Amino acid sequence: MSTVYNPNGTLPAATQPAPVAVATASNATPIAITTSSPHGFTDGDTVEIVGNSAGGANGLWVIHVTGASSFTLNGSTASGAGTGGIATDYSINPLLTIPADGDLVNASSVNVPLEGTANAIPYLYARTGAYRVVDRQVVHVSDDTWATWASRTTTGTGAWEEIAATASLFTGYALPGDVLQVEAALTGTATTGGSYGAVGVMVYGTTLVTGSAQVIGTSGTPNSVTLVASYGVAGSPGGSAYQVSLACYSFAPGDAYALQGHRSIVLTHYRSNA
Repeated sequence: MSTVYNPNGTLPAATQPAPVAVATASNATPIAITTSSPHGFTDGDTVEIVGNSAGGANGLWVIHVTGASSFTLNGSTASGAGTGGIATDYSINPLLTIPADGDLVNASSVNVPLEGTANAIPYLYARTGAYRVVDRQVVHVSDDTWATWASRTTTGTGAWEEIAATASLFTGYALPGDVLQVEAALTGTATTGGSYGAVGVMVYGTTLVTGSAQVIGTSGTPNSVTLVASYGVAGSPGGSAYQVSLACYSFAPGDAYALQGHRSIVLTHYRSNA
């Protein structure tokens, strides 16, 4: 009888993988993973672990499902107990059937699995080009009343300060070498204080992305701006959490800045295929 390769035995589907939060990784061989909610994975799936504090758990693994919220990592070895991070199912390889002795001398033994290779979208989605898209997050709001949705009264002088209402605008996990690209179209103004305001993209609540800052308007006069920012991730080899927010520039204590009305903000998370 012929043998089907790709352990989960399913045809690929053109869907974006949905990450699941990891609760714990055991100090055992193989490493046992528990998730914070049911994972929905299938025995034999290929799963990537990112951002777990047990370094040996991070990476791509074929898994053995042991429960609705648990699985083990085939071939892994104990590296200490760990917590946190995410697990993403990447079982999207086309099926391949190898005929065996006794199979009919025609294409019947390979036709069905070969049909799966015609759906190349998920395979190319993850592997084509220098980078692949890991995640895409969108904030899009239309507000014809031009109400203020985020504001900041500055506390210092000559520094960028996070706008509290945008803290953790986007969050996720990233590996060193990943690229976070933010594109934003929004309207803002300096409501009091300096002759003009400025807004920019901030990561980790403290670091302004170089080149992202734009003037948002003279005092009391709204101005539409477009921001484009790309940030190269560094940090832990096993990955770490990130957050993306917006910031304003502090000319003097008491300066006030406001973001108003329509906004469209998109984060695209890229990962190298190298």
